[in-house]
Amino acid sequence: MLVARYQLGLLQFSSGRVPAAFLTWQPLVEGDPHTPLCQWIKGFAALAQDDFETARAHFEAGIALNTDNPPMSADIRRVIAEIDQLIHSSADKTPAPTPEASENAEEGDAAHVLLSNYRTQESLH
Repeated sequence: MLVARYQLGLLQFSSGRVPAAFLTWQPLVEGDPHTPLCQWIKGFAALAQDDFETARAHFEAGIALNTDNPPMSADIRRVIAEIDQLIHSSADKTPAPTPEASENAEEGDAAHVLLSNYRTQESLH
């Protein structure tokens, strides 16, 4: 049932219901911190705060720990690829974009169905 709980939280998270996701995931992060699911949840928590480097580190740690479910690792690798793309596109931007350019960049960032909903303006608690 741990994977089912994780998947439910992921569905909530990707639907923009971040507080509900963390409530669903709470038992998973209160257990053994050295599980793939715990590391991935910590990654999503960092992602929700736009802390891409920390998120990436937790996602990679979870992949390294995951020996039971390769498809889940493949999903997380896709999230990492999107993070890398966001980091690189942010680095390629000019230092002082116009308001119009910033608006277009934000629309581009929101294009990915997963990462666009991981960002939240709400408190996680």
